[in-house]
Amino acid sequence: MMLVTEAWSNVQAVTIKNCWNHTKIQPQVDTNTYSSTPDTATTSYPSPMADTKAWMVVCTFAMLDELPLPNAEHQLHDTLGNHYLATDWDPVLKIVMDAENSISKALEGLNMFTLRIFGCHLTQLTLSHTPQITATPAQLSNVEKDLSAVWMKC
Repeated sequence: MMLVTEAWSNVQAVTIKNCWNHTKIQPQVDTNTYSSTPDTATTSYPSPMADTKAWMVVCTFAMLDELPLPNAEHQLHDTLGNHYLATDWDPVLKIVMDAENSISKALEGLNMFTLRIFGCHLTQLTLSHTPQITATPAQLSNVEKDLSAVWMKC
């Protein structure tokens, strides 16, 4: 029982938040503004969807069988830290899962994201790329809606 108590005391609030978001049983949160703490709404960050390192994780997930879904989610969380929300990346990861080991089908779906965000295909993306669009919440929201529509068709 002491081990359970110790383990629970090491669980961070962000972990619980991400778990609840992952279940999709709570109201949709505004994922367009990210703050360092929930109480600090004045410090905002660009959308994690514009993070090239995160897209490198997605590329690896799409192209290699050795990276299962839970590991890809874990690597995205490690890359984005407190800015990671499963709900941001679920449509992206679903494209890869629905491709059922077809790299070309996965890349076709993922390129819809990267073309809009970075102006290039996922396989052409480098860490030095910057978003081609101004990362305003409305534009990123539209990209996410477009991808969600594609996700629903798969």
